[in-house]
Amino acid sequence: MNISRTASVIAAAAIATTTLAACGGGSPAAPSTVTAAPSTVTVAAPAPVVGAPATQASVVAPAPVATGITIPDIPVGTNAEIAQSKLEALGLTNVDLASANPDYSNVFLPKNWTLVSIEPAPGTEVQASEPVVVKVTKP
Repeated sequence: MNISRTASVIAAAAIATTTLAACGGGSPAAPSTVTAAPSTVTVAAPAPVVGAPATQASVVAPAPVATGITIPDIPVGTNAEIAQSKLEALGLTNVDLASANPDYSNVFLPKNWTLVSIEPAPGTEVQASEPVVVKVTKP
């Protein structure tokens, strides 16, 4: 017996039981037969199988629209630590300080360096995770 037919039979039995109860449920004055109108029950998904693991419906949310971050115009000579903080405060997550002076290869204490340039250039729109290189020099 298919699910739709089974559901119809169950629904009809429920209506008949309700009708009998409303009529007095088998008292001598109640009619001996009850006629119930056929009903249709639509089952959206098959009934779970006993012993089968429970499943959950999942809803996939649409992907957020990527919005870019515009590289600000930070003046040349700004302390490198301040420049880096301003860029990270905008939501940039990949800010790298690089020495513009060939005599120095590593930038250890940004507060001892000053900004020379930013790549990509100010006014450029980038994604939060894109690399932004702040070129700095020691005064």
